[in-house]
Amino acid sequence: MKGRTTLILAAAFLALLAVVLFFDRKKAGDVSGPEDRLAEIAAENVERIVFKNTSGTVTLARTGPNDWTITEPLETPADPVEVSSFLSAFSDLRIERVVEKENADLQKYEIPTREISLKMKGADRPVKILIGAENGVGGTFFARKEGDPRVVLLPSALKPSLEKKLFDFRRKDVFRFETGDVAGIKVESGKVRWEARKAGAEWFLETPLKALARDTEISALLDSLAGLRAAEFSVEAKKSGRPEKAGLDRPETTVTFSFPSPRKDLVFAFQEIGGKTYATNSESPLIVVPESDPTANLKRKADAFRETRIAVFNSWEAVGLQVKNNGLNLDLAKSAEGKWSFVSEPKGEADAGKVEAFLRKVESLEAAGFIDQPKPAAEHGLTVPRAEITIHTREQGENPAEKTITLLFGGPDKDQKMIVRNTRFDYLFKIEGAFLDDLPKSPADWKAASSGK
Repeated sequence: MKGRTTLILAAAFLALLAVVLFFDRKKAGDVSGPEDRLAEIAAENVERIVFKNTSGTVTLARTGPNDWTITEPLETPADPVEVSSFLSAFSDLRIERVVEKENADLQKYEIPTREISLKMKGADRPVKILIGAENGVGGTFFARKEGDPRVVLLPSALKPSLEKKLFDFRRKDVFRFETGDVAGIKVESGKVRWEARKAGAEWFLETPLKALARDTEISALLDSLAGLRAAEFSVEAKKSGRPEKAGLDRPETTVTFSFPSPRKDLVFAFQEIGGKTYATNSESPLIVVPESDPTANLKRKADAFRETRIAVFNSWEAVGLQVKNNGLNLDLAKSAEGKWSFVSEPKGEADAGKVEAFLRKVESLEAAGFIDQPKPAAEHGLTVPRAEITIHTREQGENPAEKTITLLFGGPDKDQKMIVRNTRFDYLFKIEGAFLDDLPKSPADWKAASSGK
């Protein structure tokens, strides 16, 4: 009976405590419902933002649905992601607590230390939020909306937005260009000099060697400069179109991109000064310190950008295969259903697993070396090749492009490396001779089990 009485008393105490806390919060000024928002703003309707804090004043103007420009303290593109994040923070301001309902001494709360002014489309006057000191308990902020007599506490989550500076709002990828429009590249860095040109969808090194370039390397170079982001803005306006920073008028590294339409060159310049790398280009008034230094990649020699695969294709796009090896002549084709069959005698279904494994091996075959100035074919054992492989590919899609790759395998060199010629190129490859062991010795090697001998 005693235990039951204790439980009843405890329940009554908790109920009484809840009532007291409820009225205590009401007395302190807490609100709920529609009034628990200091401002409700549709972010998409904001046309102008003026943000003042201890670091200065930044004014932003909308120039498109998702585009913004900084107009003060200088005119420059804004980072739309940063502006969107900032607007989101202030478009739905939740009140943590009402501190005073009216006639408050604003100086006591250091209001305004910061000010956010949001000009709405069609509105005569902007919405102004005046922010004061940070509350020592909970990290909230004292604030007041212009025209609203209340002093309130706003959430601590606003702190990152309230501490933003001009740099935070600026667009950092200031040198962006369309990489797909580039048709030529020239790199000069110290003793490194090389050029490449684009032909169709492929890149070819032109000097100091002529060879197919590795697409991933060229793409990485283009992307690194098109996506170059500023960690610092060193110079806002170069005088007379020339860099002001010492040395950037005589840069250590330059990269020239050629565009065919409209015909023009875009030149990037880089120079290390005092342990920092500075960058600019011929179309920008800016000199910046980039977030990541691209010059280490630019200082690599041409052969670092060379394609080392002897045949560049996707094995899953292969639709035909011919293999000639020691008198054996196999001709295979892949059906729309993905089945491989012998076209010539002995006809029948081929083992798709073995054929496709072989194609993947050719696809991944890397050169152990190159012969850029070949001697006559006979001296490389290519007059009568030891083996010949021809691969036909067809891209997927509505208008599939077709490609044929023919590889001729010659005799070993003095280092016992096999010489290979891809008939598309004037230079030769060197590979390990063991590759020929993977070629079929008879049709039976690739016959499907269900097709018999």
